[in-house]
Amino acid sequence: DHDCREGICGACSLVINGDAHGPERTTTCQLHMRSFADGDTIDIEPWRASAFPVIKDLVVDRSSFDRIIQSGGYISAATGTAPDAHATPVPKPDADFAFEHA
Repeated sequence: DHDCREGICGACSLVINGDAHGPERTTTCQLHMRSFADGDTIDIEPWRASAFPVIKDLVVDRSSFDRIIQSGGYISAATGTAPDAHATPVPKPDADFAFEHA
């Protein structure tokens, strides 16, 4: 339920303190406030691209993208695939422990 890249919530398009998705190697929806020191100023901005100028606050002008969609065009982007569930090996002692206590 995290890192969906489906654009449902819009968190994928945020820049936090000048870094895409914030200071951690995670997505914005998984970023916790504990990643920042007490009293830090946190700047949240929309992702900046010349094709999507900022209108105000976190609102960007999507008219160029909307014109492509309305004309029947599409944009393809190689976003990769979801990692294989078996790609992250679990050490055998950990797997045995989990199995015994399930």
